[in-house]
Amino acid sequence: MQKTVLDSPDQTQPAGQKKSENISRHLLDEFLDYVETSTGLHFSRERYSDVEQKLLAAVNEFGFSRVDEFLGWLKGRSLSVPQMELLAGLLTVGETYFWREPAIFRALEENILPDLIRRKENTGKTLRIWSAGCSSGEEAYSLAIAVKRSLFHRPDWHVTILATDLNPRALRKANGGIYTDWSFRNAPKWLKDGYFRSLARGRYAISPEIQKMVTFAPLNLAIDKFPDLENNTASMDIDCGLCP
Repeated sequence: MQKTVLDSPDQTQPAGQKKSENISRHLLDEFLDYVETSTGLHFSRERYSDVEQKLLAAVNEFGFSRVDEFLGWLKGRSLSVPQMELLAGLLTVGETYFWREPAIFRALEENILPDLIRRKENTGKTLRIWSAGCSSGEEAYSLAIAVKRSLFHRPDWHVTILATDLNPRALRKANGGIYTDWSFRNAPKWLKDGYFRSLARGRYAISPEIQKMVTFAPLNLAIDKFPDLENNTASMDIDCGLCP
């Protein structure tokens, strides 16, 4: 029987497809096309096995038992906000941690940020950075730490870091600013020691000074307009789309 999940379709779905059954490439491509068009998320065709697991999870969560019937229902449909949040949550449980891709942060600290700071020293002393697809916040807070280190102790600068994602669960975690050791698995020791406070049960809270530098907000790159004044994505000095 169909289970009711977030305004699911009202027909009863027949039992049939087992969750262990392989899904055809045609159906996977159909799902990937829908995901890219409706959410802006891109999965390479080399990641079929990962996509297959995400699709099976979506079939289950939306109350279907067959992949083809779920895709038939999905095709051409505008999902409600709760439905889109559910789909986004299933698709964007990704790999993220602090100071991922150290070479990128090295370039930021040694070249990009110093050059920006020199150029803007006499033109307002402001920095605006956009972290798109921020997931649970590790990238955005890493950017804030890099900026803090580059500015040293210059309180006269105004720094705005906008971090956006379409996954509301990830944004809630990011806003909380609390992480476990798993989020530091690639980070240098000084990052945790200098910018986090140890809590009980192996958790760590981001420094309030760093946390206040970042504003988290929902944004769908496939649907929402950007750059745009209304969602604060205009006039950025650095657009950090899918980096680091």
